[in-house]
Formats: sequence, C-alpha cells, structure tokens
Amino acid sequence: KFETYFVNSVLVAGGSTLLTIAVAVLAAYGITRFRFRGRESIATTMLFTYMFAPIMIVIPFYIMMRKLGLANSHLGLMLSYTSFSLPFSMWLLRSFFQSIPIELEQAAMIDGASRPQAVVRVVVPMALPGVIAVSIFIFIVAWNDYLFARVLIGKDDLKTLPLGIQDLYESSVTDWGMIMAAGVVITIPALVFFALVQRHLIAGWGAGGVKG
Repeated sequence: KFETYFVNSVLVAGGSTLLTIAVAVLAAYGITRFRFRGRESIATTMLFTYMFAPIMIVIPFYIMMRKLGLANSHLGLMLSYTSFSLPFSMWLLRSFFQSIPIELEQAAMIDGASRPQAVVRVVVPMALPGVIAVSIFIFIVAWNDYLFARVLIGKDDLKTLPLGIQDLYESSVTDWGMIMAAGVVITIPALVFFALVQRHLIAGWGAGGVKG
C-alpha cells in the first residue's frame, strides 16, 4: 500500500505545515506589534518549551487525543506535529517581524488600508523568507516523523510512509531492495518542496516595501 502511505504522508505533512504557519504568523505578529504585560516572557517560554524532547510528551498527548476522540486520525497526527513545531516557528517568525519597520505598516494604513490588509500586503511579503524557512522545517519534521505516527495511528489505511517502511522491515521476509527503493522515493517530495520554495527565500526580501 505504498501509494496509500504516500498520500497519507502528503496530506498530514501539508496540513501540518499550513496549520502551523497560520497560527505562528498570527502569534508572532501579535507579540511584536501589540504591547501587553508579559509578552517577552511569553516569547521566552515559547522557545523553552521546544527544549523538551518529543518522547516526554507523546504519552500524555496520546491520552489527550484519545479522550478527545482524535486518536487514530490524521487530524490528531497533524495537531501533534503542530504542537511540536509551533514554539520554534513562532520564535523564528518573531525575529523576522521585529526586523520589519513598523513605519511601512503605518504608511499603508495611512493610505487607507486596514490592519489586516497592511499585514497581508506589506508585513507578510517582507517576512516571506522566514515563512518559507519555517514551512520547510515543519514539512520535513512532519514528513519524517515516526514516533507520533506509531503511537497515534493503528489502522493500516491511515499509516504514513515511515510506518509503512518499518512494517516492510519487520515482515517475515525482508526485501532490502524494496526498502531501499522506498527510502529513495521518500526523499523526493521533500527535495521537490524545497526546490519549489527556495527561490522565495531571496525574492521575499523587500517585497511590499515600495508602493506602485
């Protein structure tokens, strides 16, 4: 069922990337643009939570997902990758938003743009290199993960590629040729994703900084 595992991996990795980016962008923007008590402590705590190894939270996370009815589902798996990737993503995007002059955003609002429009048309394009870098990080984490997938996924039709290849290795007759071929194919989507977005790491700088 290599095709099934491949589709599942694409779905989970893509969904995790989109979900994490959406939350991280909003959180990083809020921390850098709005003044409130304890915002620096929140930013520091975000990075501190990333210091914990995934193995430390996988069992409590499974218990929580089971109580919520999300165990053995792709949604539960995407939430697990989001929870693990979000602290680092928010911290990295925070540094990008801090480097963008607030005067550009204010100038757009003076020209008649609302705050959401200024964020979408000015701030996000200038932070695009950071968004792309974070996207690559999240996608690779979700694509290669074995631990959370093994704990949360039990149904064969929901398994991702790392689980599928591990099952090949644990079969009664180990087909090393098939395992090696599958290992090569697994690397292709990550390479293609990086090739498609890497040009934006440079093109994003300065985008949205001028008018007209």
